[in-house]
Amino acid sequence: ERQEISQAMENAYQEVLAQIPEGADDYTKVMTVYTYIIDNTDYVVSDDDQSIAGTFWKKQAVCAGYAGAVQYLLERLNVPCIYVEGDAANSDQGHAWNIVQLNGQYYYVDATNGDQPDFLNGDAAQLEEHKTIIYDYLCPFPEEYEKTYTPSEELTVPACTAKDLDFYVLNQGYFEDYSWQDIYDYCKMRLDNGAAVVRFKFGGQEAFSEACQELLDDGVVQNVAQYYMKLHGLGQVEYHYGVMDNFYTIYFIF
Repeated sequence: ERQEISQAMENAYQEVLAQIPEGADDYTKVMTVYTYIIDNTDYVVSDDDQSIAGTFWKKQAVCAGYAGAVQYLLERLNVPCIYVEGDAANSDQGHAWNIVQLNGQYYYVDATNGDQPDFLNGDAAQLEEHKTIIYDYLCPFPEEYEKTYTPSEELTVPACTAKDLDFYVLNQGYFEDYSWQDIYDYCKMRLDNGAAVVRFKFGGQEAFSEACQELLDDGVVQNVAQYYMKLHGLGQVEYHYGVMDNFYTIYFIF
């Protein structure tokens, strides 16, 4: 079994290495590892779920296995990465995640939660065609992540303060205020570029609440669906949405 586990770890590293472009920066390495772990691991309680053996060998793990696997791969890629254990708000269960160092700053990375699409409405989370990676937990705004997760007092970890590598900031999907026209233009741009998932983030509770009210409660999102139908020459389309209150984000999945 040791030989099988060691080989599985090496295979995973080689697969990740093959996905990283030559000369890629450290953020690209982190994002590649994040997506690789999520794509190749199922969140399942099993005999090896607390270790990287579960992630690489059985392809099944819980948070400890996810976080350990992220650390293993990033350390092999020469990206400083810390394994962190701590508590989750409103839960009696602990959690494990990572802190990475990029450009001299520290950022949270939580691949476990990136693999949890249960926030989608209806049965969307169970639909294979709607499987999507949750990028909210890749270098999130630290004050938002810390509302839910607190490192153990036994640990001394570096402070995460930077926001510049948040997925939404990097991909023009971050909006300080809510404007229907701005969101509509952004959705059209993403759909024009072939996206089936449109996601965006707001700067605070007020803007997020306004967006949820108009887009979801009042049904204005149907305008985005109509644009999708026109773009693809369809007579009808089924779509799902999801909201992540802790990060002020909204997802549309077609």
